[in-house]
Amino acid sequence: MRWLAATVAILGLMVAGAAWVYARDLERPRPYAAERALALIDGKRAVSYGRARRRCEQCRVAVLDGDGTRRWRLRVESPTATRCFWVDLDAFQARPTGGFDGIRRAACGQM
Repeated sequence: MRWLAATVAILGLMVAGAAWVYARDLERPRPYAAERALALIDGKRAVSYGRARRRCEQCRVAVLDGDGTRRWRLRVESPTATRCFWVDLDAFQARPTGGFDGIRRAACGQM
C-alpha cells in the first residue's frame, strides 16, 4: 500500500510539474506579430539595399510602434545619427529608378 501511494504521489508531482512548465512557457501569439516582423524586414531592406548614395551596413533597425493601419514606425541607428521612419506595409516596394516607396521620415519622440 505504501508503494502505491508513493507511486501515485510521484506521478501527481510529475503531471503538476509538466503543467506548470507548460503554463509558464506558454506564449500567446499577438495578432500583429507578423506585421511587426514584415516592418522590420522592410526597414532592413531599405537600409541595406538599393542604389542609395551610402548604404548603411552598420545600422541597426528597431520597430518602435504601429498606428493600427499597417503602418509601423522604425528607428534606424547608424554610427553617426539616429533617424525614424514610417513604413507602410501596403505601399512599400522598390522603385525601378532606385529607392523605395511607402517609407517616409518620422519623429523619434512619442507617437
